[in-house]
Amino acid sequence: MSQGQAGEQEPLGREELLAVREAIVRLAKAATVRIQHPDLAWPDTPENRRFVWGSGFFVAPGWVLTDAHVLWPRGEGTEPWRGDGEVGLALADNRLLRGRWAAALPGRRVAPDHPDGLYPWPDLALVRVTGEAPDHPCVWLDEFPPPPGTEVTLCGRSSYYDGYYAEWDHLAGIGGHDGAFPRPRLQLTGADLPHGSSGGPVVDRYRGSVCAAVTARAGEYRPGGVASPMHGLRELASALGPLRPGLADVARYQLDEGLGLEPDELFRRIWSEHDRYHARHTAWVDLVARLRRGIPGPDPRWLTRLRAGLARLPAPPPGVPLGLVERLRPGQLPTPLFAPRLWRDGLDLLVGLWGADTVELAERYCRLAADWEEERAPRGRVVVQVDTSVLDDDAYLCTVDRFQGGEHAMRYAASNSAVPESGLLELLGDPLGRALLDAEQGGAPAEVELRLPRRLFELPVHELRTGGGAGAPIGERHPVTVRDVDGGAEVTVRALHRWQALEAGPLQPLLVPLGRDVGRAAVRAAVRAGDRTVPLWRGSVRSGAGATVLDEAWTAGHRVLLWTRGTGPEEEFGSALSARLKAVTLDQIPQLARDLRADASGGESVWARALVVLYDRPEETADEQAPLLPALA
Repeated sequence: MSQGQAGEQEPLGREELLAVREAIVRLAKAATVRIQHPDLAWPDTPENRRFVWGSGFFVAPGWVLTDAHVLWPRGEGTEPWRGDGEVGLALADNRLLRGRWAAALPGRRVAPDHPDGLYPWPDLALVRVTGEAPDHPCVWLDEFPPPPGTEVTLCGRSSYYDGYYAEWDHLAGIGGHDGAFPRPRLQLTGADLPHGSSGGPVVDRYRGSVCAAVTARAGEYRPGGVASPMHGLRELASALGPLRPGLADVARYQLDEGLGLEPDELFRRIWSEHDRYHARHTAWVDLVARLRRGIPGPDPRWLTRLRAGLARLPAPPPGVPLGLVERLRPGQLPTPLFAPRLWRDGLDLLVGLWGADTVELAERYCRLAADWEEERAPRGRVVVQVDTSVLDDDAYLCTVDRFQGGEHAMRYAASNSAVPESGLLELLGDPLGRALLDAEQGGAPAEVELRLPRRLFELPVHELRTGGGAGAPIGERHPVTVRDVDGGAEVTVRALHRWQALEAGPLQPLLVPLGRDVGRAAVRAAVRAGDRTVPLWRGSVRSGAGATVLDEAWTAGHRVLLWTRGTGPEEEFGSALSARLKAVTLDQIPQLARDLRADASGGESVWARALVVLYDRPEETADEQAPLLPALA
């Protein structure tokens, strides 16, 4: 089978086809949650039914999609949300999480706008998991509504059976579209939906994707219901005038200001994390690839890899994705169903025009998108990676690579033999200097990323002087950060949540207490407090209390840590660094560290000379372990 094409094998037999479809339904049910009162431990009595509100499903790590009306309070109260916007989320294995509404449309209880009592389009809401969260499965989304006659499965987790609440699924069909595009609700036929159906996923059994969320039951005396297609997410997070509560019609839209995101940013984040998740966890797309055997079109695994690669790029300005597609297929594009707003939208347009050259054009589109971003953001990045030798735990191999615009540009060094720790700085000096010189031509100072084993986190690469020893140390001229070469591939929901909270800001510096009278339990409690905290401490992480802080902070999901082995009063370190951190955003931390080291050379903040910044973005590591895009001729 050619790379990227799914239809060159024999189609599945009937029994195998049914088995694959049921396996996809099981994955959808595993990603479905019960939405309930946050303080309800277990709804095991009929009296507790009023505390169970509906269903929802994970669309990305830490993000649950449901119906907006599921989160509304009963009655005609003045508050837009049940309680204070907090919700309980019961997973398929009955673990209980807490969440908070993030965005909803409509944003407050409003009267139905439909003869059948349906609420205004799209009646969707996003819930963000708060606090610590375990890993969980996510559904595979499809924005294109299935045609009438499509067989679907409806899932939920709120129906009351024989004294307890359980998961369920029902076979149904698409009877038609209620309303014209771009706002067509799907009419569901043949399923008697139980209480708590609202917000559950609708699985397209032909495409193998989740295509909609159940919106309403048809009524007590007739089966069926209505569902909102997934492209409603675009309207949920679209920039239709001022959207902040207090600036717009609060009944029309609400966005949690605590996110620190505009609607378009939220929309991009959901799709970016969705695509990256399925590039790392391929169980769903592997099943879809089997489902599509014998059907002309793209291999879902190939398409997912390309989407995940595009998800690493910043959001494009309006019109750029469509412009690149027009460049590749001039005059051949049909009118898009919706305006392309993400890089993935342009890719999907190209793939929708499937032909013999589509694979080549799709991969070229991805390369053009990366090139476009490189031209817009020319700053280079130099990556120094040090790995422990498999033959000797006290010897190391290292490489030095330069990246421009997210793409690998050149390798400057690769060890032929392992060296001890004492020989690493001498080995790295020359290739690192040449890489930085090339990376800076015509652009801002390049970033230096050190991928190190934990025992080498304090390797003083920032003290190296390039160019024959002339000039300031690297750490005073360049942002220098550390990543964990051993544990960085561990992408957890907890780490993703903390990173998202730090992106939203504001940063909350946390000076971790160290000392003989401070035990591991106290350190653990300190680093688990608050999603937006940045732990700070003074002391080496190679052993002792500093190593304890590092271990506990990493386990708690922290991927941004600052510490120093430098001298100076403890009060000065804590107060000075905290004040500077409060004045910056997450992406400015590496530059702040550079500025602090430069200040230290002038006699200020002397503790900053030995400052170490762990800056280990969790989404990137797993995606970057292998190239997602093939090289183009």
